[in-house]
Amino acid sequence: MLDGLRETMQDIDPETGRPHDQPQTPARTRYEAGETLDELGWAPPDLNRWLRCPGCAEDGTDLLAMKYPVTNAQFERFILAGGYDNPAYWGGEDAEGWRYRTDLGWTEPRWWRDVRFGQGRRGYPVVGVSWYEAAAYAAWLAELLQHLNRGKIGGLPAEDRELVEDLFKAGAALARLPAEAEWEKLAGGVEGERFPWDPPAGPATGKEQAILARANTEEAGLQGTSPVAMYPLGAGQPFGLMDLAGNVWEWTATFDSSGYVLKGGAWAWEAARARCGSRFWLTPYYGVSSSGFG
Repeated sequence: MLDGLRETMQDIDPETGRPHDQPQTPARTRYEAGETLDELGWAPPDLNRWLRCPGCAEDGTDLLAMKYPVTNAQFERFILAGGYDNPAYWGGEDAEGWRYRTDLGWTEPRWWRDVRFGQGRRGYPVVGVSWYEAAAYAAWLAELLQHLNRGKIGGLPAEDRELVEDLFKAGAALARLPAEAEWEKLAGGVEGERFPWDPPAGPATGKEQAILARANTEEAGLQGTSPVAMYPLGAGQPFGLMDLAGNVWEWTATFDSSGYVLKGGAWAWEAARARCGSRFWLTPYYGVSSSGFG
């Protein structure tokens, strides 16, 4: 049953085991199959995988990037580990982020208790997180990585260790949000109005049906986030990162005069905003139902 639901969610051709090149299953049907899968406790087996992206760092070195956006299940580990209680993850007691966290009484993301977006939807991207919360989660991952690098493996819960196992094996030293230019490299570049799944040299996808087979945007009419493994045809080129277009806007480390930059479009925004070159801004304390991170 789980295999059948996954094949429906991902629009898999049962003969080839691959997604149909021409969409066969309506987005709503795929979404409902994914919803049932999530209720049954299914998660992609590579949910915690990190992918190497050569030359994507601002200094020209390699980056490791999470294959999927951070899900509610993964962010819950941060909450359970006391992430909202430790000022070290927020830059210290004098940091602006920690002052917002304490003054506004944050103990979890906005919409965490919402049936459409919150903790019950474990394989869906976490939403309602401010930039401060996304950065705090990255700081917590960095601490987990330091524990592994110091040989303190036995002191970590298995669920936490799995979040950074790939980073540890690759010899990484830290975890952080990507800069906007790094995010664009992770997505394969911004030339020619392309989407992340388009070949870096083009051409860009133009037909709405083809876009909706690869990304959750406003035109799909799903009216909310979707499971992070729902769109295998939307894998970014050339690195294979998922959900870089649609579903949720992703925070970056880049700040300009309007706020921190988010990339990738979202479920409540039109498909044109899911192109690699599109950008959005929010003040760092703001979290909406279409903002997440990866």
